Amino acid sequence: MDSADFQQKFWLARDNFLEAIEECKQNNHNFFEFAQPLKEIHVKQCKLISARENLLNYLPKNAVVAEVGTQTGYFARMIIDVTQPVTLHTIDINWSIFEKEKFLQEMESGVIQIHEGDSVERLSQFPDGHFDWIYIDADHSYNGVSRDIQCAYQKLKSNGIIVFNDYTSWSPLEAYPYGVSRAVNEFCLTQGWEFIFLALSPNGYHDVAIKKMGVETLDAQVTVDIDQVSTQIEANLVQLQYDKAKLAYKANEMQQQIKVLQLEYQQIDAELKRSQLQVQQLQAELVTKTVIKEDI
Repeated sequence: MDSADFQQKFWLARDNFLEAIEECKQNNHNFFEFAQPLKEIHVKQCKLISARENLLNYLPKNAVVAEVGTQTGYFARMIIDVTQPVTLHTIDINWSIFEKEKFLQEMESGVIQIHEGDSVERLSQFPDGHFDWIYIDADHSYNGVSRDIQCAYQKLKSNGIIVFNDYTSWSPLEAYPYGVSRAVNEFCLTQGWEFIFLALSPNGYHDVAIKKMGVETLDAQVTVDIDQVSTQIEANLVQLQYDKAKLAYKANEMQQQIKVLQLEYQQIDAELKRSQLQVQQLQAELVTKTVIKEDI
């Protein structure tokens, strides 16, 4: 990258950063869209892959596939070459930079089919249970990814897979927040899906593949949750018993202190009465002496 190109990218990233901050201020929401942490069961079966290109080796071959967000078609070309899909449906809202000349044979044979328009609108046109797997690389905002997920998972076969590009909360090259990780984690936590592959990227734009948990996995999670609840209840009972004993000890201490104070009060009261009696005796003696002095 030469100096001029670097400066251009730098100023573009700066403008994106300032634009994102201003948007957050206007909409009164946080700049970063951090993801909720997953549970161990969501990543227990996850396999780590060195790169997203290698991830294709693990995805279903001869399948019906959708790629949501295509741009130049770089990754679509790899999907075709590596996985040899029966059909690859590519969806994008703008095809001006798509390198059509690299897909002439596949377009003629019908292996690749191009769909222009909003991702959710185009996906909605397919019947439920249609795709073996769907690759999502479109709108990276939290709302955008959430829309794509809610539509995509209904279009998958029962054992289907969704793959997400740019699984992160921040784009370092654009200096711009992403909502991919937040949307994906939220979906897994609420809908019972699990990570099966995590493909690394040197720049942090990782890919993640998810699928719906099996019944056995869900049953195991329910058992774990019940055990955790039972353990927590037992811990709470022990804590309550400890707190009760502690309060009883404090109450006993207070009762002892009250007894000591009562004894001190009785002693002071007796001393006060003796002092009052002495004062009365002195007053009586004074009156007697005054009377004798007057008689003399």
